[in-house]
Amino acid sequence: MDDQRKSEIKRKITYNMDMDVHGYGYKPSVYFIGRNLVQSALASKEAQAEHAFFTLEGLPMGMELEVEYRRDVYCDIEDVIHTINKEAMSRAYVDRFNEYDNDVLTHHTVSPVQFFIAKTDGSLSDGIEFVSQPMSLGVWRDIPLVFEDYNDVFAAFHRRTTGLHIHVPKAAFTDSHLFTWMLLMQTLGKTSINHNTTGSLLSLIGQRRFNNWARFEQPTVSAEVKSKLAQVAIDRTNTDGQRYKYLNLHPQHTIELRFFKANLKTNRLLKNLEFVDSTYEYTKMLDTTKDSMTILDSVLSASDWYEYIQQEKYSNLTEYLRPYEHRFGSQLDALDTRYDLDNEFDQEVLAHMKGE
Repeated sequence: MDDQRKSEIKRKITYNMDMDVHGYGYKPSVYFIGRNLVQSALASKEAQAEHAFFTLEGLPMGMELEVEYRRDVYCDIEDVIHTINKEAMSRAYVDRFNEYDNDVLTHHTVSPVQFFIAKTDGSLSDGIEFVSQPMSLGVWRDIPLVFEDYNDVFAAFHRRTTGLHIHVPKAAFTDSHLFTWMLLMQTLGKTSINHNTTGSLLSLIGQRRFNNWARFEQPTVSAEVKSKLAQVAIDRTNTDGQRYKYLNLHPQHTIELRFFKANLKTNRLLKNLEFVDSTYEYTKMLDTTKDSMTILDSVLSASDWYEYIQQEKYSNLTEYLRPYEHRFGSQLDALDTRYDLDNEFDQEVLAHMKGE
């Protein structure tokens, strides 16, 4: 990419940015943003999990960060929107992470895809939510996240009304992979730990107890079937009319993880995104390389997943959890508990889904 094209992209980033605060119902065009690929999400909505983006870049994750304005503090919201986007977009589109020289915006001639927009949210007392495009973990870890620079303007973690929601595309999962992933999430939610304010490993990671806005209830279907969770994985929906579950499958094309507490700190935001990516990649690895019995044995225990995350790309997650390791037991024995799931029945269901 030559200097003239770089200058053109920089101008578009600066002068074509959407700095409005949109209504809650506003829905921009959605793009998957990877380190070496930008692609319209429309191309994958009906695709299977072997879609090119998921194979090359990994899981795209969109974030909804709810914040409240602090009292009696002036805020130029247009300046905030401009700042949180400009450096991040420049690093991805112009500097190319100091690794690539290709132009990922070849087909985006009007304007570079904006990373963050602002919207109103009726659940907030006096605040807004910042909504991102779905980006791979590689992008999230490499772009500057500057929300904590506005700690004097916004309150997030210490406000009752604020949360953090992460959306992932349903198309990134095969049926058996989604079934396996939901079983792992159930295991992590049932893994008890010795903590004063959070009762499970999953709520410790989310930094809040499950509540009316994010109940620890599995998505289900109303049909009389052998396995309701397997049917959820096949239908990609939750039919009991409840969207305020820790996993919300009501959106048409995404799964919403609702159990995170809002946070402005970069390392906490990355910790949450790394967690979601780790559960996806771990269960994808199991789904593609293991038989149903081995898979179930691995997802009905939190210790195997905990061993898996001990790698550099999940450093914010492991650093956050390390001080709590003594509460898990010296050998993580507390994470090895198998729960009241019908292993033989689930194995039969999973084997059928995988065509074994």
